[in-house]
Amino acid sequence: MKFDIFDSDSSNGQKTMSIIIFMLIIIQNIAQMIKMYQVKSAKEFSECYLVTRFLGCYLLLFYAIQNDSLYVIMINLLPIISTAFIGYYKIKEIKEKYYSNF
Repeated sequence: MKFDIFDSDSSNGQKTMSIIIFMLIIIQNIAQMIKMYQVKSAKEFSECYLVTRFLGCYLLLFYAIQNDSLYVIMINLLPIISTAFIGYYKIKEIKEKYYSNF
């Protein structure tokens, strides 16, 4: 398998737009992870949202591996890590809520 960051057919404009999108994804996910770490709460996230986001990222990751797209793999790693981080706090909240009823 030969992984390329960009297609050889990509224009400079497409490459620039891809880099901007990648940077926005990084900023969005890191900002959310910082907020989660500070408040130690994931109350505003539904379980359904986290599960579908996680599955979507994994499916896109498998697609990227199939198509040898290193760029898409790199873009998906941070959302997967971010979703796992948020999911940790969500599971922690669910467990606390469950055990507080006993």
